[in-house]
Amino acid sequence: MKKFCIFCGNEPASKSKEHIIPKWLLKFTGDPNREVYLGRNWLDPALPKRFFRWSSYTFPACSTCNTEFSKLEADAKAIVEDLVELKPLTPTKFEILLDWIDKVRIGLWFAMLYLNKNYRGLVPQFHIKKRIAAKDRALLILRVNDDEKGIGITAADTPIFHKMPSVFGLTINNIHLISISYEFILSERLGLPYVKKKFIPKKVDGFTGELKEGHKKISFPLIPHRIEEDHFSIYQSIIPIELFKNEQALNIYDNKYTQSFFKSRENQKSYLFNLEGSDINKFDSDTPIVWAPDKSYSRVRVMAELGLNLGELQDHVYQKYPSMEDLS
Repeated sequence: MKKFCIFCGNEPASKSKEHIIPKWLLKFTGDPNREVYLGRNWLDPALPKRFFRWSSYTFPACSTCNTEFSKLEADAKAIVEDLVELKPLTPTKFEILLDWIDKVRIGLWFAMLYLNKNYRGLVPQFHIKKRIAAKDRALLILRVNDDEKGIGITAADTPIFHKMPSVFGLTINNIHLISISYEFILSERLGLPYVKKKFIPKKVDGFTGELKEGHKKISFPLIPHRIEEDHFSIYQSIIPIELFKNEQALNIYDNKYTQSFFKSRENQKSYLFNLEGSDINKFDSDTPIVWAPDKSYSRVRVMAELGLNLGELQDHVYQKYPSMEDLS
């Protein structure tokens, strides 16, 4: 498999290595050199377990790209430290956390491609730089009821994740994060514009489809197969950049209902919001949010039982994968 920078997709310039799980997080959660289970070897029919030292879990990157993302890592470090102490976080900090979890999720995807020598022959249509804050996203946060330190990765070594890195779980000490991100995964049920039928056209990268005007009303739940446990959820709808640069497409967004979700017509990202019963609670100021759930769960429950729920979520999102019916 030809080497490429996981941030920009180009051949690594001034080569460096990117820690998919950053060094600061390895130190924060235990011994950076500890050996951990990191999925299966999908090149072997027996699917043997794969073990790595966290400190060796690195992949190619340009040194300039690595440096470019150092601020995000520094900001995320402070936010994660506050998160595990259950401190209130401002919407600005939650948005940084969403960006960072996007980075980790896509980084894990490329790690699996590299480790399995791209056994499915995928041609990535995006890399980390193009995928952060690019699609609708949700973050669910659960509490773990012990003081054990560690990192746990859930549902990042499944056939669906290998093809479509849209859902995974990350446990950091006493906090379990569930990340969900895919185009229009929230928009349609929020009543915002969405693409109804997506399909892969001949001789063109990506997908195409028909942009529909939203229904201007909310359908519940926002994400079917939701996790029924006690957790804090935060959501953000994002207009795909292809539409945001298209004036004709943007006209579909130009109505009072839709614009109430966005800070301005020039803003690609909606306000962060969560649900209070059947109402949308938009965080339109930077007041700290008291987010910590009252209830907590065993580590086994969030890593194992909820792992099954993540599999269901992955399957649900995969049903939205563009149709290949026009291809030979």
